[in-house]
Amino acid sequence: MSDFATQFQSLSDFLGNAAKGVFNKLDQITFKMLVNNLKSNDFEVVAESIDQLLKERKPLGVAPLYFVARAHPNE
Repeated sequence: MSDFATQFQSLSDFLGNAAKGVFNKLDQITFKMLVNNLKSNDFEVVAESIDQLLKERKPLGVAPLYFVARAHPNE
């Protein structure tokens, strides 16, 4: 696994665990989908995920979004 993937997995695991105490099961599933979408190589999937974060204004989405913005393999 690449260094990016390892760091991203660590971050998503940490935030996923934090979400368990805050969000219900549906939000946990949505969070995992968000993380997977942000890691996507498909620009449209990533863009739609970012748009959804903007609409929902959920602070928990900021950390994965920032990490992807800094370290995603595709500019």
